[in-house]
Amino acid sequence: MKQGMKYSFIALSTVMALGFGACTEDVDYTPAGPVASDCIKASFAVDNAATVFSPTDANAFSLPIVREVTDGEATVLVKPTHVNNGDVFQIPESVTFAAGEQSTTLDVTFEVPELEEEYTYSFELEEAAYDPYSENTVSTSTGTVLKQADWNQTLGTTTANFAYFGTESSLWSKMVTTQCSVLGTSDAATWYKLASPIEEGNDIVFKVNEDGTVRVRRQQIYMADISNLLGYSYPPTPCYVSLNGGYTGQLVGVNVDGQAVGFPANTYDAATGRITVVLDYTCVAGTITTAVTSFVVPAAE
Repeated sequence: MKQGMKYSFIALSTVMALGFGACTEDVDYTPAGPVASDCIKASFAVDNAATVFSPTDANAFSLPIVREVTDGEATVLVKPTHVNNGDVFQIPESVTFAAGEQSTTLDVTFEVPELEEEYTYSFELEEAAYDPYSENTVSTSTGTVLKQADWNQTLGTTTANFAYFGTESSLWSKMVTTQCSVLGTSDAATWYKLASPIEEGNDIVFKVNEDGTVRVRRQQIYMADISNLLGYSYPPTPCYVSLNGGYTGQLVGVNVDGQAVGFPANTYDAATGRITVVLDYTCVAGTITTAVTSFVVPAAE
């Protein structure tokens, strides 16, 4: 965690509707048929991958596919599922195992509509190629890709505030104020990145739209300690922030030089260079809190 952060109490709201559970209901079940004698028992070797590509990386990746039965050459059909984001991803219609070959790859290329956004892919193997009864079978591989912008501009430093539910017990459940660098990109004039505002390696990207509203996609901000919320010991888990669009345009209070000043939520104020957003904080157990974050873009001071 970064040193020298000041804190205050969270003012907007805290939601402690956390927990794990599931509901069940009776459904009709039709068992799958027997596995064909010529099934090669293929499976994806990777699932739930979240891959970040740098500006210089090629827009391509490979998903390994393995098989248990390696006798002879085999071709497996592969198709995208409805989960895929539009026409972002391109794949061949099939992959081929050479005789005796235990693994091959599905080679994927992609073109993202916008940098610094996550896009989801999901590909599935043809039914005849895998064993649905095996616990080792991964017949569908789903994941995300994100292509980074080139953050090649250092705009200066700013003071920003965030709700804190991290592993530093003395600051837990408070609003912390921290100084951090603000980066810009030549890819978009009104995109800004706060570099590691709370924990090293966890940057937060803010995008200002033409109408002055602000977008913040779901991004990890720190590792959260949610044991107090759950009522039992739980290992540190990633905490994510994302924009709460329900507050857009509503006046929220921001501390400016010791005075409470109202700014429209989820907007960029061109006169002062200030970005003010309402963020939801979520983790594996659900929503932790909702709080205001505000900072001034150095280049606009």
